[in-house]
Amino acid sequence: TLKELVTAIIQSWFDGKIGQIIHRVSQGDFAGVQTIFTKMEQADLPDELRLILAAKKTEVARLEEGHGLAVLQKEQETLEKKWQDAMAQFDANKFDEAIGSFAALLNTAFDIHAREKIKIAAQRAAEQKRKKAATLYVKARRTGDPERTFKLCQESKALLLEILARYPETKISQKVQSNLAVVEECIRTNAPTSPAVPGL
Repeated sequence: TLKELVTAIIQSWFDGKIGQIIHRVSQGDFAGVQTIFTKMEQADLPDELRLILAAKKTEVARLEEGHGLAVLQKEQETLEKKWQDAMAQFDANKFDEAIGSFAALLNTAFDIHAREKIKIAAQRAAEQKRKKAATLYVKARRTGDPERTFKLCQESKALLLEILARYPETKISQKVQSNLAVVEECIRTNAPTSPAVPGL
């Protein structure tokens, strides 16, 4: 009969929509699921199908809540892994790498701790580079070769300038400025002179 045919068409359409809902839920697309639910609720459905639809909405709501909690848990686990990696770099004295890793945790649940570690890592990185710059300067003073002295002092200066550029808030900035003045004097003193041009 015509009524049975209409009922079969409606049932087929309904089953198709339920299939779409199941697929979208499996993909975590709950926004898309809600769109389908809205269209189904606007349709002229018999009471038995409306009961099934209401039950499916309740089921999906529970799944969505669980999905949201799972996403939050996964995000937390990812942040904790990033924190552990950053701390490993910090503990290995890889301070520049650690600063970059901690910076990736800003504006997250680890924000306050990350900012504090960035300050400490920047300070230690500055001290580390200043020590290296000092070692280069000592080598420069001990060599009897002006050309070698000039080169070593240039390398020392580059490190000191890097400290001022990369860690402007370091507590040792004044010491670095003083070291820089000494190194620059060494560079001026040992700068290679241009050969005289014949006839001039």
